[in-house]
Amino acid sequence: MNKKYFTHEILMAAIICIIIFSVFLMVSCGSADGLVNDNDKLSENMSDKPQKSEASMASAITGVQSTVSEGVPDGDIGNISNRQLVFSDGQALYYESFDLNEQSHIYRKDLKTQELSTVFNGYGIYLTVSENFLYFIGNESGNTTKSNFIYKVNLSDLTYEQLNEGAFSEMSYIDGWLYYLSSSDDNNTSFVRQDINSKKIETLLEGKGEQAIIYDNEIYYRFDGYIYKADLNGTNQEKVVDDWCSIFTIGNGKIIYVREMYEIKTCDMNGKNIKSVKINTDKVIKRLNSYDDFIYFLVYDEGDFDDDMFAYSYKIKKTDFNGKEDSTIYEAKSLRPYFNIVDSVVYTLDNYSKDSNSENMAIMNSMSLDGSHFMELER
Repeated sequence: MNKKYFTHEILMAAIICIIIFSVFLMVSCGSADGLVNDNDKLSENMSDKPQKSEASMASAITGVQSTVSEGVPDGDIGNISNRQLVFSDGQALYYESFDLNEQSHIYRKDLKTQELSTVFNGYGIYLTVSENFLYFIGNESGNTTKSNFIYKVNLSDLTYEQLNEGAFSEMSYIDGWLYYLSSSDDNNTSFVRQDINSKKIETLLEGKGEQAIIYDNEIYYRFDGYIYKADLNGTNQEKVVDDWCSIFTIGNGKIIYVREMYEIKTCDMNGKNIKSVKINTDKVIKRLNSYDDFIYFLVYDEGDFDDDMFAYSYKIKKTDFNGKEDSTIYEAKSLRPYFNIVDSVVYTLDNYSKDSNSENMAIMNSMSLDGSHFMELER
């Protein structure tokens, strides 16, 4: 065969192959673009329809354990400053609410079957689950103002025991220990830890218990309005933020705190790079939380009180870490409003009384991060 002809034949064959491949690639890309566009339209149509069922809200839960201690996702740390009213262990959602007869319970909602059950008859906050045991602070009377106990509930048979009695808050669980604030009769509050088996109690921060959050195996706590940190055994105490604050939380790798009741500020975990994020001029900032790239805060005016519901009017607002966004996601009335954020869902426990002599009642609600898809949790 002629060598020149053979080379020309190979060249033509190569060109034909390139043309065929190019056509195939264009068709494939066109088909992919068509699928993306169709899905975008489908998503837009679905987003216009509010989620009505509890199953649809529960599907947003990823199964990441929402403790405020061992294995805690960064986005859920702020719940410890908001009573940890909702907890997900990946299998079920646990939450506090009142039934239709105004009796308090801790409920368990199976995330797969959507079956609802009662795991405790009474009041419970700072919920945490580990190795098939539910730990919480509460009481059997259901009264939110009476003395509390620390409970340990066996989720297999729902038997329970009391681990301690007193005034407690800000409870976390780490490696067989419960860490919490404990107040004595003389109003001296300390940060302690208790062995869940022996019930032995160790005082870690004597008389330094205004607020405490465990993060990255260290205790961050507020004392005399300033933020300090210490090792998990209470040693190596040092001031982190030399800026007076009323409340603080941790999120997005930052310390987030409220200065002088109105200004939200952030700083690095070592207290450096302090930045003013938002000044809320209309109402006092009472609660603080964060999730992903946003800071959520609850505001109300103590002078704005509804005598008929015996509750304050309040708002939950959100802003980004640069303070550029300012939106209100929820407005309601509650005597002691708190809110949690778990797996991209905002939960509020709105409580009120018929009058100053009546017992409190409370209802757990949920909504998306922007306040849409609002619903009352099953009870």
